Amino acid sequence: MKKPFKMGPRERLAFAGMGGDIPAQAVSGGTSAAQKKLRDMMSKMDDLNIKESGSDDIIKKASGAGTPKKISEDKYRTKIEDKVIEVDREVLPDFLKDTFLDGNYRTVKTTEDIKVYRVFGGNADAGGSFVTTSKATSRIDAKIDMAILPEWKNTRMYEAEIIIPKGQHIHIGKVAPQTIESTGTILKGGVDQIILPRDWSLKWIKNIKNVGN
Repeated sequence: MKKPFKMGPRERLAFAGMGGDIPAQAVSGGTSAAQKKLRDMMSKMDDLNIKESGSDDIIKKASGAGTPKKISEDKYRTKIEDKVIEVDREVLPDFLKDTFLDGNYRTVKTTEDIKVYRVFGGNADAGGSFVTTSKATSRIDAKIDMAILPEWKNTRMYEAEIIIPKGQHIHIGKVAPQTIESTGTILKGGVDQIILPRDWSLKWIKNIKNVGN
């Protein structure tokens, strides 16, 4: 037993007679009795030369102490993750940041050509900055999925198919919901949102079609 050997935190707890189960109060900073119970169990290991077997170490690993909480990747994951690499995030003004779900967006660089779509019409032209990865199935669906408010006067009559070239810096995330103030109707958003580079070339537009009602 003088030779060090490794045991995972759950195995060490089981070895100490706890079966790998840690009292919830102990790991969450609850009652002193629960903390004492855990530490008493740890004391059974004091005479063993087990690497990283200190009670503080096990409590820390079991409770996740010191580990930042991870945001669900699925919530903000887009369809183009395999076609981009993340770069230093550019700071967007609030009026743009707030169009992303929870204000969460990433600045990325395209590693290959990427096809995206933009609905437009009325006061919105084909050369705007906001695009998505999904084709519009109808004007009303585009309004809801892209959370396009009436005051923006985008009739969504047309859809441009756009190819973003390799090597471009873009901002990606999910569309934030918007509320129509006059009616209280919530446009849920939720599809991929991409903000193109400023003054992107209209040569990127490969096709334009009508969007049905």
